[in-house]
Amino acid sequence: MLLRDFPKTFNLDVGIKKAFPYNFYYKIYIKLSYKKNMQNFIVNKISIFSKYVFYKNIYSKVVNLYYYSSNVGDFLRGAIYGGRCMCKDNKMQQVKDKIYDLDFCSLYPSAMKRLYLVEGLPMVMTDNQLNLKYLLEHSIGYVWTGKRNPIIRDVIENLYQLRCEYKGSPIEYVI
Repeated sequence: MLLRDFPKTFNLDVGIKKAFPYNFYYKIYIKLSYKKNMQNFIVNKISIFSKYVFYKNIYSKVVNLYYYSSNVGDFLRGAIYGGRCMCKDNKMQQVKDKIYDLDFCSLYPSAMKRLYLVEGLPMVMTDNQLNLKYLLEHSIGYVWTGKRNPIIRDVIENLYQLRCEYKGSPIEYVI
């Protein structure tokens, strides 16, 4: 493209020119940066916010509760499962009618509500516990000898009620 063709390319020779003030572009920039910052907040900060809520409402009230990380934490967190459920016998199903998706409020919180928080330290299974009778009741790894605390049930119920109250609004995704 030659320099003399530049005005023709963008139609700068014809018609009335609109001059926008500087603050017009600045307002657009602020709106776009605000939207980007909100997306970053939603992605990065929601997990921190949820940890704060759980710390304030649960972890600070239970004295004998420990936080585990690394392989031990991954193994212990695997005790609660939620999400989509499979069909019977895990077979392909022929569906001729309408299917209703009933996982709109997530099964993970309902699984947490049915369980307890476990207090105390987990005990590593010893060699004499690794017999067939014991393995049918427990998976290999850790055994709890402590007690159970039902405090998480109330917190999960309150969060669920809040989520139902704000159903359809953007705040539902934060709760």
